[in-house]
Amino acid sequence: MAYAVQIHAFIEDLHRQAEPTRLIAHCFGGVSRSSAVAIHAGDVTGVVPVHLQEGSRVGYAANDRLLSILRCARAGLVFEEPEPDFSHPDSFIGAGRPGGI
Repeated sequence: MAYAVQIHAFIEDLHRQAEPTRLIAHCFGGVSRSSAVAIHAGDVTGVVPVHLQEGSRVGYAANDRLLSILRCARAGLVFEEPEPDFSHPDSFIGAGRPGGI
């Protein structure tokens, strides 16, 4: 969770700067985590990430878990991993709860 708070704070700091800034999100694999950070940056700044803009040839599915964690960080919630219920695929999606980070 700490890394999500750092990512969120970094994006907010960039957004507060007077100079326009280009943010490039790239993870080791370069796909789903990058997309999650880009989508979160768009949520924070109001700018649609390039890979989601109309006519873009690039389109990657975002890592839902990381996106949930980033959204919890933005809302000041603590991300809690649910106990997996292997009989139900939706049980892997985390949920936030009010509280400190």
